[in-house]
Amino acid sequence: MIEINPGIFIAQLITFLAALFILWKFAWGPLLGMLKERQDKIKKDLDVAESARQSIEKLQQEYSQKLSEIQQKAAELVSQAKQDGERMKGEILKIAQSEAEELRKKTQEQLDGEKKRISAELRSELSALSISIAEKIIRQSIDKKMQDNLFKEALDGLDAGTGKKPS
Repeated sequence: MIEINPGIFIAQLITFLAALFILWKFAWGPLLGMLKERQDKIKKDLDVAESARQSIEKLQQEYSQKLSEIQQKAAELVSQAKQDGERMKGEILKIAQSEAEELRKKTQEQLDGEKKRISAELRSELSALSISIAEKIIRQSIDKKMQDNLFKEALDGLDAGTGKKPS
């Protein structure tokens, strides 16, 4: 079987413990330090990335909010422009109708004035014609046939003065 030599065993144990101490002192400590530094750097980088992600989300929310505000303002401006256009259209139509009505009234007044003037002229001419016929009838003792001819002549003269053809 295997025999254990106590002298060699103690020497190997002392050599193993010395090698373990040297490794612990010079290799394990710096190795753990480097691992700790790397872990801290990774944690710091993750914190920076999380902070950047939160910042980007905040900016996206602000952008979305401002975009919706701009869209709302644009819709309000379009609505206001439509209302202003409708109001101006109504005002223009009202003014045009008012001017048309005023023009119609003036034209009607002019027609009425012209009608009155023509009517007065006709009355004056008819009066003058009647007086003229009456004078002629009184001056001459004429028969009924001659009286009709004189009246017809007077009417023809009146029609010639107004531009109408005798009927």
